[in-house]
Amino acid sequence: MIGRSGAPDLTLAFTCVAKDPDGTIVEYRWGFGEGADASTTIGSTSHTYTEIGTFDAKVTVVASDGGETT
Repeated sequence: MIGRSGAPDLTLAFTCVAKDPDGTIVEYRWGFGEGADASTTIGSTSHTYTEIGTFDAKVTVVASDGGETT
């Protein structure tokens, strides 16, 4: 995780570089650490933080065979 700080309404871009050596990644499940979540089929998204605080963002990668890793 890379730290970044700023005023409320701070929009950050997130990128996940992951590979599935024996299949395909079909979903990225993003958690932004403030109760907001998103799901994408590509390894990037953005999120706007509307409150001041420290948040731990995470992403779970889902493979075509159903395997997951965070």
